[in-house]
Amino acid sequence: MISLTAFLLSSVICFSIYYLFFKKDGKTYPKGPRGLPILGNVLQLRGRQHKQMTEWTKEYGPIFQIYFGSKR
Repeated sequence: MISLTAFLLSSVICFSIYYLFFKKDGKTYPKGPRGLPILGNVLQLRGRQHKQMTEWTKEYGPIFQIYFGSKR
């Protein structure tokens, strides 16, 4: 049986991860492609940045946001 301490510790860790990666900061940003936590959209831009950006412009409009790492 899991001890109460282990349960509380794992709950705090899960909440912290959720809070860091999925918390809304109250600002409204332009729509854009969904990035991965920590990596952002870096994996979607390998070697064909101009083509990918053109596709995103067609989908999201001329102004959109992407993530490089964990930064907007």
